[in-house]
Amino acid sequence: KGKNVKQIFKAILFLFLTLNFTFADEIGKDTITMQEQNLTRQVDELCEAIMDDDYNKVKAMLDENPAILNTTNSDGDRPILKLLYAYSMSKFNLSAFDNIFEKYIEIFSNYELDLNFIEDEIISPLQMVVLLPLNDKDKIYLLDTLVKYGADINFSDNKGLPYILISATENEKIFDYLLNKNINVTNYLFWNFYDLIDLVNFNPNTNKLDNKILEAIKSKKYQILRNDAITRTNRLFKYHKISYFNKTKLELVIKFLVFTNDIECIKLFIKNGLLECDKEFLEKLISYTKEQKRDEILSLLKGGKNV
Repeated sequence: KGKNVKQIFKAILFLFLTLNFTFADEIGKDTITMQEQNLTRQVDELCEAIMDDDYNKVKAMLDENPAILNTTNSDGDRPILKLLYAYSMSKFNLSAFDNIFEKYIEIFSNYELDLNFIEDEIISPLQMVVLLPLNDKDKIYLLDTLVKYGADINFSDNKGLPYILISATENEKIFDYLLNKNINVTNYLFWNFYDLIDLVNFNPNTNKLDNKILEAIKSKKYQILRNDAITRTNRLFKYHKISYFNKTKLELVIKFLVFTNDIECIKLFIKNGLLECDKEFLEKLISYTKEQKRDEILSLLKGGKNV
């Protein structure tokens, strides 16, 4: 009997402790939720103060709780993005931020301002600048200012491609500005041709030039993408020789050009240093070119001093 009572007592104690831990956990979650909501309300208030150009209130709020500077508001925006919105609006006479933008950035920098993040896994502050409805001069001013206060133009995705390049590709002036700033484009040559490679589903180990691929190469979409790729490649070659780019990805691009028998692009690559690459690399390309029976390209590649 005594043994049974002990077992019942243990069961009741276990149930009591389980319920209490569960209850404590729920209270803990509620407390965290309330703290998060309070923080969000503070960020909302800070963003309103920014939009109202209430400098004293902005400073007072950051003095009290610096963490709100790198936290999102109820719309999912950090204060720095609100400041960029405000500057953009000033160019349409909708806010007073034309001449005081840097004043706010300067005070933000005193509270560990983070400028290298992706908002909702979509856009970085530098990308946002490129996409704002501003002229290039104003965009470059914003880019220079953000870089001055810690933004990294080489802040990249997991493929090694700087986020800002994703947005700047079609803007020649901004693209040149970034190249002048020595942005890392070692992987960009590949991504420049990626849409073409993807369109024909190219794989150097398995592809055969069948009718389906020939139709894709002759399509209007392919020609538009190819022209765009050549334009961007010419911009890259204004700043970098072939040897600068990621060799593994470069090999794939050139094999793709051999596969599609794109003599014009091969000549462009040769003009910009392809034949100055090391002997082993060139021999790989020559071997693949022989397999594909591209005699004119083969003749061009054999003109290299390293072969």
